[in-house]
Amino acid sequence: LELIGNETLAAQLTTAVYGWAAPAAVTLFVSAVWDRNFQKYREYGYRAMLMEAGHLVQNLQLVATSLGLHYCSFVGFDEERVDEILDINAALEENVLYVFVAE
Repeated sequence: LELIGNETLAAQLTTAVYGWAAPAAVTLFVSAVWDRNFQKYREYGYRAMLMEAGHLVQNLQLVATSLGLHYCSFVGFDEERVDEILDINAALEENVLYVFVAE
């Protein structure tokens, strides 16, 4: 996990995710580093990344439910804008796969 938040960043998020999700108390971006996964899993790297992202978000949902939090996870976001805000170079190494928000 990497804390990247501040008020300016939160305001920028309104242009990258659904408007209703931007004011959430917590926003987690689940990303994957391509080369690292392909080195480990070879031809199954892509599938492994997607499964692991799904497992991670499912566990976040279970924890949020047990804490009585309202949450939503989604894959609909402005990928280029999110990459810019998070300073991710998607063309070379990393992509955001999921967004999880909770209040």
